[in-house]
Amino acid sequence: MNKNDHIFPGDHIKEMVRRYEQSVRENRNDYFDVDDLEEIIDHYALKRKFKNALGAIAFGLKLHPNNIDLQIRQAAIFMENGENTKAIWLIDSLLLIEPENIDLLFLKGNGFLLQEKEEDAKELFEKVGEDENSNPDIYLDIAYVYMERMDFETATGFLEKGLERMPDHTEIRFELAFCYEQTGRRQEAIRVYNSVLDENPYSNEAWFNMGQLLFLEEEYEKAAEAYDFAHVIGTNDHDALLQKAHALFQCDRYQKALEAYLEYAELIAYNTFSYVFIGECYEKMEDFDTAKKMYWKALIEDPKNPDAWTGLCICSMEQEQFEESLTYIREALKIDDSVSEYWIYMAEAYVNLNDNEEALSCYLHALTINPEQPDTFVAIGNLYLDAENYTKALQYYEKADLLNEDKDAEGLPLLFAITYFKMGEKEKAHCFFADAISKDEKTRELFFEFCPEAKEDPNFYEL
Repeated sequence: MNKNDHIFPGDHIKEMVRRYEQSVRENRNDYFDVDDLEEIIDHYALKRKFKNALGAIAFGLKLHPNNIDLQIRQAAIFMENGENTKAIWLIDSLLLIEPENIDLLFLKGNGFLLQEKEEDAKELFEKVGEDENSNPDIYLDIAYVYMERMDFETATGFLEKGLERMPDHTEIRFELAFCYEQTGRRQEAIRVYNSVLDENPYSNEAWFNMGQLLFLEEEYEKAAEAYDFAHVIGTNDHDALLQKAHALFQCDRYQKALEAYLEYAELIAYNTFSYVFIGECYEKMEDFDTAKKMYWKALIEDPKNPDAWTGLCICSMEQEQFEESLTYIREALKIDDSVSEYWIYMAEAYVNLNDNEEALSCYLHALTINPEQPDTFVAIGNLYLDAENYTKALQYYEKADLLNEDKDAEGLPLLFAITYFKMGEKEKAHCFFADAISKDEKTRELFFEFCPEAKEDPNFYEL
């Protein structure tokens, strides 16, 4: 048996590189054919050893003078190494010899982009793609050029053209879906992945990517299903299992999310993050004692996990252990005081301890970190309402309303109605009261609880 019978492809390249380097060291001109030389050049280029790659090209051109393929490699290496002037000069020289060479035209397009000649580059790339002699994969190569430049819109156009020529080209479809996602066209990306799955329903990557898109679209039930397929098909795809758990959590299926998190932890190993995820499930299911146990386990793994301290704070507040909750949220703030939510939790603890002055200070600090929080403006307004400072309360409710584009800040029409009534502006109060009860009849009782004298006014009582 020949000793080279079991040489693998990687070993073959290593042997060629070894033989080439020995030839250079000993100043010999051993023979290598062009294919072998291209593999040696690529070996160096992939490791970004451009000086070595250019040396191998010079060596090859001595053996194969004026070989166009080696010179094309040389131009590409110049470009990779930032020697753009040399690259463009060489490309232009070679195009005089082979004006229709697809590889040269492709490099010329790259050169145009380096010279910021965007329209010239696009026009040339279109010509290259439409050439009947070009490989359809050329559209992928062109797209990658634009993707590296973060120009996903232009990349999308070339990938769409590539797909017209090769409708079943899987790699083009994956890259097209990625570009659709990067340009905010998620539904189109989902459509592309569906087409991949129609042909190959066992594509783990397509199911996982589909799940990611559905998650971003807040279609959590469908995302969980997609992740489940990815997990089942890719037997070791633990990321899919974790994402499935996240999706189940987002659609309030806390027991199922808990089961998925526990399965993930058993497969990967329990750590500070998995304990927090598990704790959050118990917290949402109002099993606060078990949630706390999980958060403490997370802190044993990593005492500086702010999410675990915050979880302890929330559970303690739910159990009306407000002094404890303050202790826990202070620990989270020691780790990271730039998170507005931590200051809000501290404020809520102070509110429950009837320390409105400290609560107000925490709420205001939260707004210095993130001023786009309508609920925090409402909370501050409520403190002023309780203090019977109605002018200040109104100011903060108005600020909340300006930020409340989705109309999701809690109970603003009712709060406006109460505040205006307390200020004696009954006409405005009446308008907001009507708006409040049209949205939720239960607000009628709350309004009269805060403004019992309104029961004496038929305009309000009979509304």
